[in-house]
Amino acid sequence: MKIIISIFLFSQFLYSQSYSIVYEMEQTDNRINFKTKLKTYLDGNNELSFYEEDFKRSRENFIENSDARENLHSMTNNNVYYKNRTSNTILYRDHIRFKFFNINDSLDSFEWKLGSEKKTVLGYDCQKATTIFRGRKFEVYFTNDIPINDGPYKFYGLPGLILEVYSEDDIATIKIEVIQINLNSEKQYSIPYFDSRLKNISYQEYKKLYQEKYEESLFKVVNEKGETRPMSKGFFEYYVD
Repeated sequence: MKIIISIFLFSQFLYSQSYSIVYEMEQTDNRINFKTKLKTYLDGNNELSFYEEDFKRSRENFIENSDARENLHSMTNNNVYYKNRTSNTILYRDHIRFKFFNINDSLDSFEWKLGSEKKTVLGYDCQKATTIFRGRKFEVYFTNDIPINDGPYKFYGLPGLILEVYSEDDIATIKIEVIQINLNSEKQYSIPYFDSRLKNISYQEYKKLYQEKYEESLFKVVNEKGETRPMSKGFFEYYVD
C-alpha cells in the first residue's frame, strides 16, 4: 500500500495531452435518489486516471442522521478515485455510514461481451457491451474514437472510452452519462492528496466491516414507527450476499 500511495502523491499533476471529461451519475434505491457529477482526468499514455465526485454537495440534502451530517461536513475534499492501469490498482475513498476510509483495491479483469447495438453519444459513435461486476449486471456504451480503455468508477478494459453505464435490479438503479468531453487539453490539473487522517485499509477489510455494520443494522430501530431500515447491500458492487 505504501508504494501505491507514493505513486499517487508524486503523480500530483496531469499535463498536456490529457483528457478532461465530466459524467453525471444518478443512483436510486428505495430510500434515496440523488445526482452528482464525476470529474475525470485521463492521461494520453493510457496509464493513469483520476476521478473526483462532488460527494458532499450530492449527499448532504438527504442525510437524516445528525452525526453523519457532522462527519460529512468535516471532510475537506470530495470523493476521489485514482486508477493506475500499469500496476492494476485503484486507490479511492469510501465510507460505511459516513465513516470514511482510504481503500486499496485491485482492478478487476472484466469479462466484457460486445453487443451489436450502437448509438451516438455527444457526437461519438458508440457500441454496447455488458459485464457482471461483483454481483451486479452492467451495460455500457463505449467509443473507439477515444482509444483509451478506461471509464468511470472501476470500469475499464474495452477498446475505447466508456461514455455511458447503466444497471437496474430490484435493489438499485445506477445511471452514468457523459455530459462534457475536452480532448488534448493543455490545462494543468491539480490532483488533491488523499486525506491522511483517514485509515488506510484493503478492499477485503472494507467489505468485512461493511458486512458487520449491515448485520447490526438489521436489528436497529431507526425511526419513530419502530421500523427497521437496514443498510443497502451495496450500489455499484454488492458487499452482502
